[in-house]
Amino acid sequence: MRERQPHVTVAMITYNHEKFVGDAVRSILAQTYADFELVIVDDGSTDATAEVIRGLRDERIVYLRQENQGPSEARNAALRVARGTLIAQMSGDDVAEPARLERQVACHRDRPNSVIFSHCTFIGDDSRAIDGARWEKLTNRPNWTGDATLRYLYLDGNCFLAPSALAARSAFEAVGPYNPVMLQLQDYDMWVRFLLKGYEPHIVEEPLMQHRIRAGGANLSSPSHGSNVRAHFERQRLLREFLTINRARRVVEIFPDAASLGYPLDDDLVPFLLVMIGLKAEPQRNVLQTFAADLLMELMENPATRKLLSEKAGFHLPDLFRILGQIDPFNAQRLRTRLGSTQKQLKELIESRTWRVARTLRSLTTGLIGRH
Repeated sequence: MRERQPHVTVAMITYNHEKFVGDAVRSILAQTYADFELVIVDDGSTDATAEVIRGLRDERIVYLRQENQGPSEARNAALRVARGTLIAQMSGDDVAEPARLERQVACHRDRPNSVIFSHCTFIGDDSRAIDGARWEKLTNRPNWTGDATLRYLYLDGNCFLAPSALAARSAFEAVGPYNPVMLQLQDYDMWVRFLLKGYEPHIVEEPLMQHRIRAGGANLSSPSHGSNVRAHFERQRLLREFLTINRARRVVEIFPDAASLGYPLDDDLVPFLLVMIGLKAEPQRNVLQTFAADLLMELMENPATRKLLSEKAGFHLPDLFRILGQIDPFNAQRLRTRLGSTQKQLKELIESRTWRVARTLRSLTTGLIGRH
């Protein structure tokens, strides 16, 4: 029976983490900050994860098991039962440093309107340190302003380590639950909503987490055909969150280049300005271009909006047709250029003296072998 209300709820989600969840749980139970509960949601594991967790007896642990529904619904389940004033996210295959909660709670006390993240180190399946250069340029970066972060989230992608996040429960309630249809980018979507609501991101610039990079691409975020396709569609969905911006001045604060697009900074043109920012971004971003082109078609399909864009932005149907014919969301031109370069190199190789000599030697060798 849970009687005392803790200050922090650590919301850990886990799925088939039998080899790692014990270390993850013990790292939370060993925190130097003691005023917490640990809510663990098992998202339908088919291995021995449940047995490992049940073997770790501690009155601070609340264990829930659900049918497999994905990380969003697992996190939502944890939020529904959480009693803490603050929510610290955690994954069942990562490890928290002993001072993680102490440092983040203190940081949040000074910045109550913030979402707190941290730097991390990287470990492999054997819990030994590995080179994290591929990931740490984003996770272990200095702090950016909220607007600079929003700009990156729109133009480039995610830039936070989800299991290191800590925020007020009231903040999670204000932005709403994790989107259940998102498997790859549920955290990215949540950070966009946090920042658009006015919450500031802040990174504790010391490694408070050990993030596990598992062998064989076992991390949910590991690149694969399936994860790449899902991320493509999910990102197009979450970019629509930026349409909650309703002031042109706010657009310019986040995207200073909007002032030089050549269109009036009119509140009625906010969706159109976001489209043009996406289409004109350099270097070109495939998903962002597809999102922007689709939104532009949507705007121009509506007679009232089409009239508004004609009158206020001087934008007409021929402009739409021209733009759609110029963008290259599938990198076709880049692939053609690369193929042409490869064909040229192959031709030069075939016509080279070295190739001709080698071809003659191969013919002689084949002839000699054929005689024996």
